[in-house]
Amino acid sequence: MNFRTVSFVVCGAIALFTVFIAFRDPSKPTVDNDSAAFSQSTNRDIETAGPRGANQTATTQATLTNQEQVLLTELQENYTPAELDRLFNPPTTIELEQSIGERLNQPFDAYAYASRKYDEDGWSQLMDDIGLTPDESRRVRDAWVQLEAAKSELYDMITQGLVDPLAASDEIGEAESNFLSRIAGIFSSEQLAELENHERLLLAENAAQVQAEYQGMIDGGYTGIVVAASRGDLASVQAYLDSGADPNQMTTDGETALHNAAWYNETEIMRILINAGADVNLTIPGGNSALRRAARWGHVEAVELLIAAGADVNYYKVPNPVSTALTAAARSGSTDTVRALLEAGADATGPAGRASLGEAVTQGNRDMEQLLLESGAEDNGSVAAARALRELGRRLGLVND
Repeated sequence: MNFRTVSFVVCGAIALFTVFIAFRDPSKPTVDNDSAAFSQSTNRDIETAGPRGANQTATTQATLTNQEQVLLTELQENYTPAELDRLFNPPTTIELEQSIGERLNQPFDAYAYASRKYDEDGWSQLMDDIGLTPDESRRVRDAWVQLEAAKSELYDMITQGLVDPLAASDEIGEAESNFLSRIAGIFSSEQLAELENHERLLLAENAAQVQAEYQGMIDGGYTGIVVAASRGDLASVQAYLDSGADPNQMTTDGETALHNAAWYNETEIMRILINAGADVNLTIPGGNSALRRAARWGHVEAVELLIAAGADVNYYKVPNPVSTALTAAARSGSTDTVRALLEAGADATGPAGRASLGEAVTQGNRDMEQLLLESGAEDNGSVAAARALRELGRRLGLVND
């Protein structure tokens, strides 16, 4: 089921639970329209681990009212365990970042990569088109995948500095010789000519794609310093600054070296950029500040550095008053980042404070919740609704507390 429909179940759950609570406690506050739910979208599709939707305990089942049991059954019938887990235990942006890091750090599967590349580059189709038998096609595929996998593993090791390029070139030469011996006698001279032509076309397409991407970066205003900051390349950033690069250079799609460094928590790069004159309150198209970017991922060190350099802790993207660094930090799940912002004067008494408190309640982050309440965040109807939903999930056994 499309997860975008989950909000309908949320509304239904809140409505049912409101009836349940109202029957027992007529003084329950009603939900108002002061929304604390200005959500910040992410293009990272990460599933959280440990769905509990189908793992109810006997004790929990026994304590449910008939109405709650009906709701639980409806939820389990209409949503997968993973969807229920994400609904009642929404991942913080810190958890999302950790999940992405874990994925990126998975061992490189060179054979799986080579197998995909063989099909994507059209070699399977070409073997059929030139009239190879199924057995010949299989032999060619096995030899090609083994060669490409060996080359990919070596290139990966070279990138990581684990093998000397000269030594790697010798190994690549041996792998290519082995490949040629394995396919010897399969192709006629005419078929070899078709293979060579296909290879030339692939090289031309790849070169054109690389050139187009490079030209796109130039047209977009990207400069070496912006790219270097994104990569965490401190030495290059310093070299660009020494040669006169503008630390406030902005691309047409709204990237600066400081914004990118803040995104990736590259505090040393941020420091030299700020010392070179980077504007800590410069906003990019869409209204984001470097502070909000750092806060979004809970980068407390980057947040503290920007605050010390004079970043406006209460800046928001007009006309949305909840789009502050405080709400971004709350969504990240980092209590320390929220605390750093509050100590620097972030206003928790208005819409941003209510939104942040709602985030803390939704996450079940009691330390952050208490910190925001002590700083003046209003515990209003929208926050009460978040509490009601979480309590409902807790009673249904769907909340990972």
